[in-house]
Formats: sequence, structure tokens, C-alpha cells
Amino acid sequence: TYADGLMPLTITNYGINTLKYSSGRINPCAFIPSKTDTVTLPSFPVSNTPGLYKKGNYTPIAIYVENDTVLSDYAAILDDTRGSGRIILSGPHPELDPAKPELVARMILWASKRI
Repeated sequence: TYADGLMPLTITNYGINTLKYSSGRINPCAFIPSKTDTVTLPSFPVSNTPGLYKKGNYTPIAIYVENDTVLSDYAAILDDTRGSGRIILSGPHPELDPAKPELVARMILWASKRI
């Protein structure tokens, strides 16, 4: 299951607080815990993008917003741990135009245990 183009993506409340994502700010010291449930990024690049899932119960960092696509009911960005390490898996491409460098930075900071 995959898609191409641009599509909206919603960062869940779990994702906002895990990545300390606050209106695109990258400085971890400037993070203010979220009082909103989600942040929607209206045009997120997808290119041969898969829908993601994990076995069992999980809360995704981000989900696909559009319910009428092949990606509905799938996660867009997931986190996990393996041993003492951290893993981020992203179906969409935050590095492609229109790039989301603040999200890429947050994912790297989280995976490297800097936040």
C-alpha cells in the first residue's frame, strides 16, 4: 500500500510531546507542552510512500489525514526502541520539497536521545 504526491499529515498529541514539536521550533529548550491534540501539516511529500503499522497496540507519531486514500488506517511516522537504541520510521519524506527540516531535526534529536 503506497501513494505519491502531496497529502496532509497529522502529528498526533503523542508525536507532539515525544518529538517536542512546537509550531516548527527546533530549539528543545523552547518547547512548551502541547495543549492541542494534533498539528496538521497540509502538504507533506509522499513518493512510493508505504502505510506503516506495528503489531499490537501502538500510538503513531503521525497519521495520514485523508480517509479516501490507500493509506487510510495506516500510520505515517512510528517510533520504537530496540535494546538501548531508538528508531524512527517515516513513510512520507520530510526531506523532499516542500521540506520539513524542523521535523527531520526533531526525529534525529529524538533518535539520538537529545530530547
